Amino acid sequence: MDKQVKHMDAVVVSIGAGCGGPASTAYREFHRAAAEDAVRIREVLRVDKRSSEENKEQS
Repeated sequence: MDKQVKHMDAVVVSIGAGCGGPASTAYREFHRAAAEDAVRIREVLRVDKRSSEENKEQS
C-alpha cells in the first residue's frame, strides 16, 4: 500500500504541476485527504495485527 500511495502522489504532483485552477486545487485536496486516509488505515491494520499476535501468544 505504501508504494501505491507514493506512486499516486507522484502522479498527482506531475499532473498538477502545470495547473492552478479551482479544479486542480480541489483534486489535490481530495488526493491529500485520500492519502491521509491510507495512512490511518495502515496504522489501524498495524494495531490490529499486533493485537492478534498478542492474543495468539496468550492462547
